[in-house]
Amino acid sequence: MSSSSRRLRSFKRWMRSQGIDCSDALLLCSSPGEGYSVRAVFPLAQSDVVATIPKAACLTILTSSACRLIQSAALDGWLGLAVALMYERSLGDRSPWAAYLGLLPQRECLPLVWTPHEVDSLLRGTELAMHLFVHQIYSFNHKTAAEDVHFTSLSPHSDSDSDSETPIDEALEMIMVKDVQAGSEVFNTYGSLGNAALLHRYGFTEADNPYDIVNIDLELLLQWSSSVFSRRYSRARLSLWRRLDYTGCADQNTEYFEISFEGEPEIELLILLYIMLLPEDAYHELDLALSNAREVNLGPIVMLLSEKSDIESEERKRVSVLLMTKGVGSALLSLADMRESLYGTSSLEDDIEALRRCCCVREKKLYHSLMLRISERRILAKLRTFAIHGAKGASIMKKKK
Repeated sequence: MSSSSRRLRSFKRWMRSQGIDCSDALLLCSSPGEGYSVRAVFPLAQSDVVATIPKAACLTILTSSACRLIQSAALDGWLGLAVALMYERSLGDRSPWAAYLGLLPQRECLPLVWTPHEVDSLLRGTELAMHLFVHQIYSFNHKTAAEDVHFTSLSPHSDSDSDSETPIDEALEMIMVKDVQAGSEVFNTYGSLGNAALLHRYGFTEADNPYDIVNIDLELLLQWSSSVFSRRYSRARLSLWRRLDYTGCADQNTEYFEISFEGEPEIELLILLYIMLLPEDAYHELDLALSNAREVNLGPIVMLLSEKSDIESEERKRVSVLLMTKGVGSALLSLADMRESLYGTSSLEDDIEALRRCCCVREKKLYHSLMLRISERRILAKLRTFAIHGAKGASIMKKKK
C-alpha cells in the first residue's frame, strides 16, 4: 500500500472519530498524477447535503491548541489561522488534526514567495504581476462556476460564520450548488474569483474561468492617445470626460478599465475613447455647454453622454453600439496590442504549446502561470473581435438609418 493510500485511510478513520458524516455518494481517492480528490459515486443534484461536519472538528483559531497564545498576541483572520496551522503541524502525531494535516501539501506555489526572477519570467504582463508587484495591492475584484459545493452553518443562533461569534458545538453542512454526474470530481467553492486572485491566494488556476478579466490602465490609454494626438489634447479630452462625471475603476493610485471574460470593455472606456475622437467642433460645443451650463445642439450621442443619467444594463448595450465608431474600434485594437505587448515576445500560440507540454503536478509554477497568461490573452483576442465586429455593426446600423 502506498503512503498516500495509508494517509487517506487514516484520514477516513479520523473523520469517523470526529463525527463527520460523509455521504456514501462521495468517494475520497488518490492518484499519483492528481493527488487527492473527491468524486461522485452516484449522480448528485443541486441542494443535496453531502456532508455534515462538527465545527469542533474544524481547525480554527478557537479550536487550535495554540488558541490562548494566538489570542494573547491579538492575531486574527488569516494570520491567526496560519499560526494555528503551523503550531498544530509542529505537534506532529500529537495534534488532534494529525490525520488531516497529513493530506495537506508541505507548501503551495503562492507567487508571494516566488523569486523576483520567477515573477518576471512567469508572470510578466499578467494582472497578478501588475497588482501584486507593481501596485502592491493584495486584493482583486474578481472562482468559477466550476465549483459544486459550498458550506453553510446549521447554527440556530447566529447567521455569522465567524469563529469568534459562533459556538464550536455546532455543525457545517456541505451542500451541492449544481448537479454533478457519477464519476465526476466534486469541487469546493472558493468564491467568485478570477485566476489572478486564485493563484495569488490559493496557488492554482482554472481553465475557462468566467470571472477572469483584463485591465486596461488609464495610463496605457493616455500613452496611446499621446502617440496619436498631443499630450495637451489628450489631457483636455480626459478633463472633459471627468467633467461629465465619468471615472474608471480605482485601486489606490491606479485607475483602469475592466475587459470582461467575454471581451467586452466597460462603457466608461468606450465613452472616453469616443470623446478622445470627437471632431473639434463637437468637442468645443460640448465644452462650452458644460462651462456655461446652457443648452446647445450636441447631437443625440453627445447629448446622451452629457446628461449622464444612470445607464441601465439594457440601455448600456444600445449605447455601446452607438459609441462603436470605426475610430473607437481602431483605438480598442491598438489598446489590445499595447496590453498584449506586456506579456513579452512569446505569442498566445507559444503559451498554449508550452502548456500542452507542461506537467501540472511537477511544474506547478509554470503550469498555473501559463493558465493565467493564456486566459488573459484570450480575453484580449475577444476584445479585438468585439472591436472589429462592433465597429462594423455600428456602421451597418447607421447606414440603415
